[in-house]
Amino acid sequence: MKNQTFSLLQVSFILFLFIGMLNHVLVIPLLLDVSGRDSWLSAIMAFLILIPFFLLVAFISKLTKQQPIMSHIALRYGRWVSRSACCSRSWRTVLAKSGGESPMRVRD
Repeated sequence: MKNQTFSLLQVSFILFLFIGMLNHVLVIPLLLDVSGRDSWLSAIMAFLILIPFFLLVAFISKLTKQQPIMSHIALRYGRWVSRSACCSRSWRTVLAKSGGESPMRVRD
């Protein structure tokens, strides 16, 4: 039998799924416990807050002719800037999903 391995992308997706599910299991019950009967308001408020973000994404998508953002950055600013932006975005995503703090953040 051929020895199969996981790619870095597959492992990343598994970690993101695990962290998201863990946050879902831990955070949602606490939110519902605190908000009680008015928990439906948080869903409506989140939806209203995200409408401008969705419109911004649609505008950028139309502006770049639905070209992937990293390809657009690479064409416009160069491959080095694109890779730096990708690494920075990945690092911030991992920190946000894990609840960790950025090492560059100054504590009070």
